[in-house]
Amino acid sequence: FGHKTTANRIADVLADHEIGSPARVRQADRGLVRTDGGNLIYDAKCQAIHDPVRLADDLKLITGVVEHGLFLDLADEAIIGTDAGVEVMVP
Repeated sequence: FGHKTTANRIADVLADHEIGSPARVRQADRGLVRTDGGNLIYDAKCQAIHDPVRLADDLKLITGVVEHGLFLDLADEAIIGTDAGVEVMVP
């Protein structure tokens, strides 16, 4: 219900944060992907997020946005396995 309006508002916020890639509704062979609660999922490919805290706040202020994927303050380091080996990232 009203997801296209919400998508437009998400696009405005992403543009304000200089994220050029638009958010796209996630789709699978069976159609639109929904959460267990029946909500649609939008994905946005981001190269760099200059102010993730402000972006998270701005997204949460949009009516219709239930949650975002910016998992802030949840870990002290990230350990990422790649074909070239292990990369450890510390903020």
